[in-house]
Amino acid sequence: MGTEILLSFKIYVLAFVISMAVALLIRGIVLVVSRLPEAAPEPMRRGQERVPAAEDEIAAVAAAVYAVMGPYRIVHIQPQQRGSAWTADGRYAHHASHTVPHQPRQTRK
Repeated sequence: MGTEILLSFKIYVLAFVISMAVALLIRGIVLVVSRLPEAAPEPMRRGQERVPAAEDEIAAVAAAVYAVMGPYRIVHIQPQQRGSAWTADGRYAHHASHTVPHQPRQTRK
């Protein structure tokens, strides 16, 4: 019985040491990344529209599609214009999926 308790204690200590090492590693990564200079985004002015996707963003999307789906050709990229009708139809479909069929009330005799 004593060997099982000793083995359990060793496993617990080993798990604790590994957890602390991982926590310190994550903390170190956070400290290093937090010290990196960040490029501040340019603020948008009132009335200014969002600029279409930059070439580097398009390249990133193309690379992600290639990584997931393999060789694939992106033909067109544009922001989606979803109106209120699209949203209302989606909400209706969602709520309709939760409806309980109406059962006529049984009368007591």
